[in-house]
Amino acid sequence: MLQRIAAAMPFWAFYVESKVGKTGLTVTVDIWEKALGSAATEIITGASATEVGDGYYTYELALASVDANGSYMAVFKTSTTTVDAQHIPSAWFTPVWLTTVGAATVTFTSPVVATSTINWVPGDDYKAVDSRAYEPIYSGVPSLTGATVTMALRLQGAGSNTVTVTGSVVSATQLRFEPTSAETLLLSPDSVYDYQVQALLSGTSNVTTLEEGTVTTLLNLPSP
Repeated sequence: MLQRIAAAMPFWAFYVESKVGKTGLTVTVDIWEKALGSAATEIITGASATEVGDGYYTYELALASVDANGSYMAVFKTSTTTVDAQHIPSAWFTPVWLTTVGAATVTFTSPVVATSTINWVPGDDYKAVDSRAYEPIYSGVPSLTGATVTMALRLQGAGSNTVTVTGSVVSATQLRFEPTSAETLLLSPDSVYDYQVQALLSGTSNVTTLEEGTVTTLLNLPSP
């Protein structure tokens, strides 16, 4: 199973006796941590597992102990000899890529409101020259330099994208989206759209989803 670092890990074991789950056992747990590039270290010895029921037993490794990318291997042990297996393994893995994704953050800039919802008026232009572009800034993501970036919008409850806005790269960590009036006119007024920002990284075929959120369209009232 996969988990990011700095998150609790619930290990599980299922004990069987005579083809059914065995209850009432006294079970202890040893846990080994194998960080990438390092030797394995036993970080938990003889901890008491908790019986859940019907043969299931569990032990939760505290998040403070999940501090490295690599492998976490537990062995549940019981001294009862009538069970089918006295030692049962359980393992978690903390890959580097999952840590990177879990740590990524985004800073929203105008025209985003405090709720992190973008507000657009159908028919309006959102140009950087007018200080109206959507320019998200990211951290903990691959370099965006040279990437091809898009922002796809879909009416909530609909089955396909309504409009896709092609963006530009401001820096390795910042993008810019400047929807035109022709593009925003494709959006229904007074509606809510789900959006997703994706980047095709330069020199690769790797697609990275950077952000998801909602766009609320306002009423476009006719001029008097």
